[in-house]
Amino acid sequence: MNNDRSFLGKKPIGPLLAQMAAPMVVGFMVQAFYNLADTFFVGKTVGPVAIGALGIAFPLQMILMSIGQLVGSGSATQVSIHIGRKDIKPIRSITGSSFIFTIILSTTAVLISLLSLDILLPLFGSTPEFLPYAKEFMLYSFIGIPFFALSMFCGMSLRAEGKPKVQMINMLVSAVINIALDWLFVWQFNMGVAGAAIATSTAQIISCIVAMVFLFSPKSLTRPKMPQSFKQFYTVSFESLKLGLPLFFSTAATSAVAIVANNVLRFYGTPTDISVYATISKINSFAMMPVFGINNGMQPIIGYNFGSRQFDRVHKVYNMALRTTFIFLICVVAIVQFFPEQIIGIFVDSSDTAFIQDGVLPLRLFFSLTMFTAMQSTSMIALQSLGQKVSAMLISLSQQVILFIPMVLIISFILANIFGSASGTYGVWISFPLAGFIAGVFAFFFTQNKLRDLSKLQIKEAGREQELETTV
Repeated sequence: MNNDRSFLGKKPIGPLLAQMAAPMVVGFMVQAFYNLADTFFVGKTVGPVAIGALGIAFPLQMILMSIGQLVGSGSATQVSIHIGRKDIKPIRSITGSSFIFTIILSTTAVLISLLSLDILLPLFGSTPEFLPYAKEFMLYSFIGIPFFALSMFCGMSLRAEGKPKVQMINMLVSAVINIALDWLFVWQFNMGVAGAAIATSTAQIISCIVAMVFLFSPKSLTRPKMPQSFKQFYTVSFESLKLGLPLFFSTAATSAVAIVANNVLRFYGTPTDISVYATISKINSFAMMPVFGINNGMQPIIGYNFGSRQFDRVHKVYNMALRTTFIFLICVVAIVQFFPEQIIGIFVDSSDTAFIQDGVLPLRLFFSLTMFTAMQSTSMIALQSLGQKVSAMLISLSQQVILFIPMVLIISFILANIFGSASGTYGVWISFPLAGFIAGVFAFFFTQNKLRDLSKLQIKEAGREQELETTV
């Protein structure tokens, strides 16, 4: 069995990032089609009210699904650093404890959510028009969420040992099944939002099985080994939890933003505004998937080189990933500004011109400064990969919680009082790009400062080694 991952510390940064990120980008793009499929099929068959219902259910769904990322990213960070240090022995125990922890967390979260669903959905901004659809969608979605969490955990573990193609294959399998079943259940059998949720849960169960086959393969370096004691389980799980919290809070913050935005739109606007926001959120998720793919490809490179104390390579891969994601999002912004009607029209019947026109200006405003979110996203993953838990968490929360939530409440209130109640909805569309710009610039300078400190440390260590050689 070849467990040599030294190429992560030797191969030129450009080709290495391409090698690690390309499968992740493909996988995440397929995952994006997977996420868009529900919105596309229910929008075309049921209409904007179903899109709005999915938008109400989205925050809860994302929080529950992010549990796999919570444990998986924390475990993967530990694994990458241990591989960089050539300390292979603890790896299987790390993934074993984290595997069990993922099952416990995801199952508990689903049960709590199921029991409190009638309370949660109205709090998330649901109106009477949306509530039956949102509830029906979530009841069937609960089935697949623990399987999705395990699938995410397995994929992140395999990526950490330098096998990003495995996660890509898993995402491909899941997406193809979900899209095919969406077409069958929603389009052919006319099962509405229930059909979309059943399709998603079925795809998640099959994806989990595929991922576990790869992870538990005898050739897998990260093949889980059950913990030998409760103390070992607790220690490893708690460390995975701490390291994974920045990514989890980033996802949870996205959900919190959706909850606040839905409620602001409900207060100042109409159900149509909530449906427009749900559509824009899906478009944004699709646009950001390549960014997530590049950043996830960057993670094991940074973890390995940090563990092997090659800090100059850490700095180089961060800068390259940031440039790539920033340029990509500039292209996305240009496409959105030139073709907003065509983009919104993908999700509803072409005869629904009123809904399409209602969405044009919000879509353009929302995406006007999207390129700066690359700085925030890339910086957060880089800091997490370095084990900088507090710094990564600060970056992950800066855009959504620290900036957006107070900003949208203040701007919406001001606009509503000056120009009339309906104008308050524009506080949502203005606050998104403004918060992204401020958070992105802050994240860039903050992370560059951290990386410069590492570079200085490397120079000092090289000087000490040279002095020892001279003395000898």
